[in-house]
Amino acid sequence: QAHPSGFEWLSPAERDQLFRDAADESKVEAVDLPTRMKFELVLGKMAVDLIDDRWLDEARRQLLRLSLQDANWAVDVNMATDHRGQDSAQWRLQLQLSAFR
Repeated sequence: QAHPSGFEWLSPAERDQLFRDAADESKVEAVDLPTRMKFELVLGKMAVDLIDDRWLDEARRQLLRLSLQDANWAVDVNMATDHRGQDSAQWRLQLQLSAFR
């Protein structure tokens, strides 16, 4: 499939070579995934609009408009094995919005 810029990211020959390399165990190493992951996004000066597209006029469409000066999004994922031996995950998602109008 073509790259969004209109140019292919890989030529057909490069793509074929990539698939051959991925199938070659001497070139690819399998690793265990981390059991704990945490990432955080900190954003500033962002607009959030909630629109109801059932209506045609702008006054009825606009349900919410926020101008955020600061937004923080954090995700924690802890992988574990439960008491039945099944893989499971404990996760936390935190979104903080501050200084909004």
